[in-house]
Amino acid sequence: NANEKLVLFCPTGPNTKELVRLRLHPCCGFSESMPLQKDSPAARSTVVVLLFWRQPGDEMEADSIIGDWHSRMAEINHMPSSSRPYTVILAHGASDAEAGKIEAFAARHVGKMETPKMCEGDDEEAIMEALQELAEAAIAWQRSAEMPAPILEEEPHTPNLSSGSKSCVVM
Repeated sequence: NANEKLVLFCPTGPNTKELVRLRLHPCCGFSESMPLQKDSPAARSTVVVLLFWRQPGDEMEADSIIGDWHSRMAEINHMPSSSRPYTVILAHGASDAEAGKIEAFAARHVGKMETPKMCEGDDEEAIMEALQELAEAAIAWQRSAEMPAPILEEEPHTPNLSSGSKSCVVM
């Protein structure tokens, strides 16, 4: 199966004693849809990586790639907020000018994507390190959504009803 070839196991957790399985689903063309989930728990397990990868001697246009990202973000924004995936940009080999354009794109999507990660190097070790960091960040994001909001300890408020005022307390 072609999809099984795109599965990667990556160490994570304290002292890298845990494994995370990354199932990669590349979407390279405009006509390919992302595998987004409407089910909120399933969506929390989905990570969308907008990849910028410049190889030496490559003549790709940053503006063209960022233009493609706009359509991807439109797909994500179309999802209910509880079903939006963890979204981040990984940029390998971006020049300073390209990094500025990437950061400007991310700034237009604050709250819907993480801060772009500018990766050093494009060898196997650098890629694995970037994927490991991505997996750990996605796990932290997923766990933060599962935790209930903290209960704040407050002094009990006893309304003064003798003054003729009526009190309504909403908890």
